[in-house]
Amino acid sequence: MIGKMMKKCSWCNVDMGLLAIRIGVASVFIFMGWMKVSNLDATVGAFGQMGFAPFWAYVVGFTELIGGVAVLLGVYTRFFATLLSIVMLVATITVHKDKTLSLHIFTLIGLVLSGGGKYSVIKSACGCGKCAICQESDVEPKAPQNPSMQM
Repeated sequence: MIGKMMKKCSWCNVDMGLLAIRIGVASVFIFMGWMKVSNLDATVGAFGQMGFAPFWAYVVGFTELIGGVAVLLGVYTRFFATLLSIVMLVATITVHKDKTLSLHIFTLIGLVLSGGGKYSVIKSACGCGKCAICQESDVEPKAPQNPSMQM
């Protein structure tokens, strides 16, 4: 029954699924990054109690905030999802020993592997117009190069 409904729905596709995942993941990181950045003194103190240098409080806070916004917009999604997954992996290993953040890690790894999807500000298409990614996106094809100019 659900399968029939999904087939009739024009907006039920992989790209909409990636958009929903990006919105969910980004909202968590934007919120947590804003909490760290808006009160840097407390964040530096908390990181110091965990044995980290103050530098890492700034790196993590701004990575979560900027990375969250970038993932939300689909700007360099793979790059920022990689950075955020590294932050979550370190947090899981050092602070959250109960592995509660593994869901975030695997969701981010999914974004690293798939990219942001069609509904991104910066798409992963090369613009050739021939590959499967370009045919599914709305990126304009590149102008063909002059064969005599090629080596």
